[in-house]
Amino acid sequence: MTNNENDKSPCSDARAFFLQLNLTSLTLGGSQVFTPSVVEGEATEDSPFSIYPNPAHNYVTITNKSDLLYEASLYNIMGIKVLELDFAGNRNYIDLTSLSPGTYLLRCLSNRVSYAKKIIIE
Repeated sequence: MTNNENDKSPCSDARAFFLQLNLTSLTLGGSQVFTPSVVEGEATEDSPFSIYPNPAHNYVTITNKSDLLYEASLYNIMGIKVLELDFAGNRNYIDLTSLSPGTYLLRCLSNRVSYAKKIIIE
C-alpha cells in the first residue's frame, strides 16, 4: 500500500502484516523437540490474503491465494473477539451488518501463516 500526502482517505494509514510460524525439529535425549520461530513482515502483493473493501459497510471480502482451510477472527478495539469463522477456498465474504461502526482487527490464520489487517466499518 502506498501512502501519498494528498491521500486523505480514513484508512490511508491502514496497514496489514503477516506472521509466519516455522517449526524446527531436533532430537534431545531421545525426544523430538520442535522449536518455533516467527517471521513477521508487512503485507505486500505476495501476501497470502487480501482483504477489501476498507473502509467496509456491509461485508468484507477475503481472497486467499491457496485453497487451504483458514480461520478468520475479528477483534474490536478492546481486543475482544467478536466474530470467528472457518473458511476454505479462494474467495469468502464476512457479513458485517451485525457489528457497530468502528475499528477492528481482522486476523486470518492458516496452517503456517497468520495475517492481520485493520478494518474500518462505517
